[in-house]
Amino acid sequence: MRHINARELFWLLRANSPCSRADLVRLSGLSAPTVSATVEHLEKRGLVTTLGLGASAGGRPPGLLSLNPECAYVAGLEITSSDIRVALADLEGNRVGQWTSRLPARETPDKVVEALAHGVDKVLMRHSIPRNKLYSVCAAAPGITDLKAGNVVSAPHLQAWENVPLKRLLEEALGVSAVIENDVNLSALGERMEGAARGQDDFVFLWVGNGVGAGIFVDGKLHRGAIGSAGEIGYMRVPGAPRGKLSIHTTGSLEDAVGQKGIEAAWRRMHPPDGDAKEKPITAAEILARAAAGDPGAVQIRDHTAAVLSDVIVNISVLLDPSMIVLGGEIGRSDELFGAVLKRVQQNDFARFVLVASHLGKDAALTGAVKLALETAESGLLNFSIE
Repeated sequence: MRHINARELFWLLRANSPCSRADLVRLSGLSAPTVSATVEHLEKRGLVTTLGLGASAGGRPPGLLSLNPECAYVAGLEITSSDIRVALADLEGNRVGQWTSRLPARETPDKVVEALAHGVDKVLMRHSIPRNKLYSVCAAAPGITDLKAGNVVSAPHLQAWENVPLKRLLEEALGVSAVIENDVNLSALGERMEGAARGQDDFVFLWVGNGVGAGIFVDGKLHRGAIGSAGEIGYMRVPGAPRGKLSIHTTGSLEDAVGQKGIEAAWRRMHPPDGDAKEKPITAAEILARAAAGDPGAVQIRDHTAAVLSDVIVNISVLLDPSMIVLGGEIGRSDELFGAVLKRVQQNDFARFVLVASHLGKDAALTGAVKLALETAESGLLNFSIE
């Protein structure tokens, strides 16, 4: 109960600072002695600070309290197939600084962790924050992750990333608690916190970019499944695709059909290279831009991609009955593909849901990572005994 009371007052202070002890008694329903004892211990740990006296309502002016957001900091980390990113936030979740770099040329786990640790240190130094104030980190990893063990089971878009003990590697490099989570799951969490899915308890975030995946919220909770692979829809079967066995070490049929590389491969089949080595390969984004301009081949690819993707979305909606599906990723949230998908799903008179584009864009996973890092920090910071 003591820990529960501490957490409740901590959250109330976060939402209502500045406020008085009397305000906390009223808001929490706890007794005045319990509030005073808990606040005293929160102050001793530096989590709460006294601001001075507030306005009097006719009697003695109340002492005002506030959460101390500079007591501790957390970092959200993101690993993609091309970049690594760091976002530093205070205890209220406010972004303090950010750092981005290309993925190391040698993208081995050790090199990536070394680069992330360097990025964290650069942001801390840039804002004159002591390293000992960093309390926890959360890393968004591309691929199948084991949340409990803190391992990346497989990340097909990165070389030699199988059964990587990423949690242990980060904790050894940074000296703080680390959490590892799938990047699409964290994107769903980010959209629910600050993006398109605010207030939604039952929704699906669908990422279509270099990879394809889904983050699933059911009854307000992230659904990870029995072994943590819920939402790995990139492995869903696509009619007409080769029917080999499923393997976590390779990409799946759906990802090969509607992901960035699949779209680019479809273009190459339509337009075989003419032998000019200087010709720059066309990207999926450029193909969709050509579709918007009316290029017949690009329109055909866009329509095929939209048809496959809309079938998947409708199947998901029949299975889970979400109130909303959020399309994200550099391909999924593009105006050209989103419009084509929306036109198809709106033709249904069943399995109706709100289809929206991601509001956070490429920042979704990093936003979710900061949120999960904050939860880890709070758990440790509030884990103390009150006499």
